Amino acid sequence: MLKKFFPSRWLAFIMFGWGIMTMIQSSVTNFSALAGVRFLLGAFEAGIFPGIIYYLTFWYKPHERAVRIALIAASASLGGAFGGSLAFAVGLMDDDRGIKGWQWYVFAFAVSSVHQYRFRLGILEGSITCFLALIVTFILPDYPETVRWLTPANRQIAIERLKNDSPKGLAKISKEETLKTLRDWRLYL
Repeated sequence: MLKKFFPSRWLAFIMFGWGIMTMIQSSVTNFSALAGVRFLLGAFEAGIFPGIIYYLTFWYKPHERAVRIALIAASASLGGAFGGSLAFAVGLMDDDRGIKGWQWYVFAFAVSSVHQYRFRLGILEGSITCFLALIVTFILPDYPETVRWLTPANRQIAIERLKNDSPKGLAKISKEETLKTLRDWRLYL
């Protein structure tokens, strides 16, 4: 899908869907709805990491990608560490104010001491993600072949240096390649 719809559009779409599901999850009132929304959130989230890795193949040689992938993985791990600590703290709030632990985790109310307004963190996080997705649509360069900020000479250098190491950004994927990929057991493993 990333290849068919261009990286800037597809990654932005995934981010936007992720943000919308994060906001919707703030308004669920029962576990069934939470499970359904979390499934959809996971469906959007599942495309981010492989999409970014594939995107990097358009811009970097294999030995250059390794460092960038490591930075992305480290950032995700760091985010998970902070998220896990927050989840533990929120879990301790089970039945506080009549709200179950899982609801606190979803709602994660942040209360302003000045105005006493309650803001749902999920709505805040989701709206920021949606806003950033719109920005990604316009600023993420798709391929070296199409980027506007490179001079024609530099664009040619970028294309030539990746000629044998990376997939071609603008090359269309064939139906046969798609079917071959969908039949590969490693995809499902």
